[in-house]
Amino acid sequence: MDFEEVIRTRYSVRKYSDRPVEDWKIDRILEAARLAPTGKNKQCQRIYVLRSPEAVRRIGDLCIMIFGAPVIMLVFAKRGESWISRFTGRDIAETDTSIVTDHMMLQATALGLGTCWVGYFDPKPICEAFGIPDDLALMHILPLGYAAEDCEPGPLHFQRKKVSEFATFLRSLLGADDLATDLLLGDPGAIRRLGDVVVLRLPLGDAAAFRYLDPDVAETRGHSLEP
Repeated sequence: MDFEEVIRTRYSVRKYSDRPVEDWKIDRILEAARLAPTGKNKQCQRIYVLRSPEAVRRIGDLCIMIFGAPVIMLVFAKRGESWISRFTGRDIAETDTSIVTDHMMLQATALGLGTCWVGYFDPKPICEAFGIPDDLALMHILPLGYAAEDCEPGPLHFQRKKVSEFATFLRSLLGADDLATDLLLGDPGAIRRLGDVVVLRLPLGDAAAFRYLDPDVAETRGHSLEP
């Protein structure tokens, strides 16, 4: 199954068969989680896999959106291990664990399994029931298994916006025409230091786009910062 087929095939499965999930498929899904990118490669994710009938029944008592799945992935973030943006102060643990969960979800789809990304849960009783350490925050729940034969996508699944409703193509991020002209005459990938800001010129077809870079990041990547 190629990527295009994976993203078009995937839907939120809310009814599962009792067919067990093979060990090797769970291993592949966890490997996808391992390979997922995270901010500054901090890898704050921690994943608890629930497979035993007792554990699955228990999580079903605590979360109504398990849908009879035979395997449940509890996706946690380890507190204090994720990157904090120095610009906004935002902890990107939720972003990191979302990327990890998405990797697992798409890998499961490629393996012929169904999933349903769940955010509707109270983390406190779940963490208490399974003895989760206090330094782990439950971020996402991912039930997975083989979809029941009569399971179909929900009616909202096919209600997709057009690309034109959410995508904007920017031609330039610079307002100064003379500076833009100077950069346009340079080589693709050329950068200029403007005080405390570094500007990277990017080719965009016959036009060009510009990206502001953190000078520290530019230096660590070997860019020349000469004007």
